[in-house]
Amino acid sequence: MPPPLLPLLVLSALSPVAFAKGRITEWPLALLNPPKPHSQHSEFPPGDGVPVVDPPAHTAGYFKLDYKANASLFYFFFESRSQAPDDPLVLWTNGGPGCASELGVFFENGPYRLHENMTLSMNPWGWDLGANMIFIDQPVGTGFSTAGAAEDAVRCEDAVAQDVSRFMWAFLEARPEFADRDFYVTGESYGGKYVPAIAFWIQEWNKGGVGPHINLKGLVIGNGLTDPAIQYGAYGEYALQNNLISKSAAETMAMAYPLCKMAADACTKTQFVTPCYAALDYCKATQYEPIIVNNPGIYTYDIRLRCANTSLCPPQVSRLRSYLNTPEIQRKLGVSKPFHECNRTVQSDMRWEWMYGVDAWLAPLLDDGIKVLIYAGDQDLLCNWVGNRVWVDKLRWSGSEAWLAGQDREWSVAGTPAGMAKSVGPLTFVKVYQAGHFVPMDQPEHAWRMFNTFLEDGPWYTREEEQSRDGKDEQLFYVAT
Repeated sequence: MPPPLLPLLVLSALSPVAFAKGRITEWPLALLNPPKPHSQHSEFPPGDGVPVVDPPAHTAGYFKLDYKANASLFYFFFESRSQAPDDPLVLWTNGGPGCASELGVFFENGPYRLHENMTLSMNPWGWDLGANMIFIDQPVGTGFSTAGAAEDAVRCEDAVAQDVSRFMWAFLEARPEFADRDFYVTGESYGGKYVPAIAFWIQEWNKGGVGPHINLKGLVIGNGLTDPAIQYGAYGEYALQNNLISKSAAETMAMAYPLCKMAADACTKTQFVTPCYAALDYCKATQYEPIIVNNPGIYTYDIRLRCANTSLCPPQVSRLRSYLNTPEIQRKLGVSKPFHECNRTVQSDMRWEWMYGVDAWLAPLLDDGIKVLIYAGDQDLLCNWVGNRVWVDKLRWSGSEAWLAGQDREWSVAGTPAGMAKSVGPLTFVKVYQAGHFVPMDQPEHAWRMFNTFLEDGPWYTREEEQSRDGKDEQLFYVAT
């Protein structure tokens, strides 16, 4: 079922000036003290990037949403280290809902690495190596973003897309040198809902001439929650593959799944709170909880680890909280708000949409030729690769038949198997080996090379291997370049 068009019809009646209402306030960052020129960083990958005299700009800022009572979006902007004139502009958001993108900035694909002694170094595999990266705390109230009134709360993906699109219009107005750059929307986890919503509405508004044009080229979702009606049905298979449950337990879960799917489909169809909560409670009890009960202490974001609870429990999280609540760091960031990695109020406001499927936003994007990369670490239970692959295979779009006829190939980095990949037309799926929910944290080099290969439209394998295929089931090895 396609998303409702009422918000588009209403907002299309507004003038671009009124629709882009909001104010950017931005300041330089100096977290690395003193910052070093690009060419002095010995940890940069050899041969990657272009040495420059001045270091790339690092800034932070707030976007004041003037159409709300008292709300602002906080963001980081990191200029590409290569500073090439055609490096794309990339927006990244973490998930939750309500979890801050500072986790991405300091531990995943951002430019920094925060160490145990609370010092920073440059991340040798930050995605800013060849892209201009924006990391945003959204929805309002998340991370250092603010929501000062109850009416500012965000409760649906349409509102997420509207706020972020307005931010992007204001950002590009403030930085016109990036207005023509290729633009990508990227994220992970609950970003599996955010990212399609943002990309879909940007594309629709581009078509309708609403607001400044944004040069949308693609989107990336890592270990995302996108089509819960299908993904909940994959918990049993994933758990059985990884010896987390018995065959009889998997069969019991499978027997309960049809009612789960029916309830989840009803949530997506009606978009009513009551059936959506009912679907979440039933699907969680019958498809997810049996695995947790059978594996006390399992860390659902990485089944190789054990945790006292199922929340974000690696030491990086508490380290990040301590670092970002240090008065000196908050002064450098230009913020004055206690940092929490996840905002429970934001999560509660959006929890009713947990079971709502947004895969319908992706089909028209693919039909328009917008590139889509779906990747998943193979050690994540919560948004596991099996469920992600099943919904991708079942997605109906103009290239569906070609997609199903395509083959998975082993993808390698520097001769080492890094995962399995399939790429047909604008759609690519990658299963990343030995990575949990946070792929850029667990496999930083592989994540960067995967992202860079996607930006460059491949090749995912060498020309010689392609020529040797002869149409049979010959194994091809993907080479990330």
